Amino acid sequence: MRWMALTALLILPTMADAVTGLQWQFAEGAVARYEISARVLLPEALTLRAQQNLDARVTEIWIDLRTTCKPLVIGKKAWELECGLDDLQLRAAPHGPDAKRLPPILGELDEMLSGSLVQIEMGLDGRVRSVDVEGLPKNNQRQQHIQEVSRLLMARTFAAIDLQLPKKGDSGDDGVWRQKQVLAMQFVSQAGSLGNVNVQHTLSGEGPVHTITTKGGGVVASGEMIAVANEEKPKYTYDLKIEGSATFDRESGRLVSREYVVAGSPGPSSILNQVGDYVQVVTLTRLEVGDDLEPFGPSIALPIGGSLAPQ
Repeated sequence: MRWMALTALLILPTMADAVTGLQWQFAEGAVARYEISARVLLPEALTLRAQQNLDARVTEIWIDLRTTCKPLVIGKKAWELECGLDDLQLRAAPHGPDAKRLPPILGELDEMLSGSLVQIEMGLDGRVRSVDVEGLPKNNQRQQHIQEVSRLLMARTFAAIDLQLPKKGDSGDDGVWRQKQVLAMQFVSQAGSLGNVNVQHTLSGEGPVHTITTKGGGVVASGEMIAVANEEKPKYTYDLKIEGSATFDRESGRLVSREYVVAGSPGPSSILNQVGDYVQVVTLTRLEVGDDLEPFGPSIALPIGGSLAPQ
């Protein structure tokens, strides 16, 4: 599988050093700019809708964006961040029969999202508690569907900043800590996700810029339930794994870069529901003031079948 080769590209140091003061920082008036790329192979087709009677199912979606985030509220236990979408490109692989309907839907969604704001609640430890999209109309069922799918797509993308740091910023003698609620380990599903994951972060480097490697997994199930032998069970379950690395600047309290792969195959109970592999390949890079960046191109359809699916 192509996505399996991607994990080999991640540089994963193993040495860990004890560090204090390893904490996120968002001062009033400060901003953080990032470029984030998310490539997502969906376990089952996702329906994208236009506002006027046009639907298309997609099996793979690529999201590229540049964002400027600033704190709206600095609380005692969390920040509320507002992230503008400075530039955006959507690309998606259609389910075969829907290929002709997809391009205008992507164009409309691009235009709608470009005028919206992503709102994030982040705990002081760096764990992202919620992601929402503000500025989209929600006057009817189609618009509500568009808003919810947009939220799910932004959650897959902004999961890149969901990096929980150790309690009180102290990595301990072994430089290892765990995160049990991980946004990246969720499905693109309006029904949500169920299950338990156990992800380990390992620190290396003397700083002030440290490398944090991430590895772990767990069994995650769809929040959508179906009846099996007169018993309600999740529509599908996956044994998901995550592996990746990040660089974190202890002095500024910000991510410098991050990359990870989340991948898994359906469990035996999922086969009857004809779902496939679930893959996310995500990268984040911090942008600096004055960076001369070419704008992303228009949102377009990918070839049927995409590029992340098993060949």
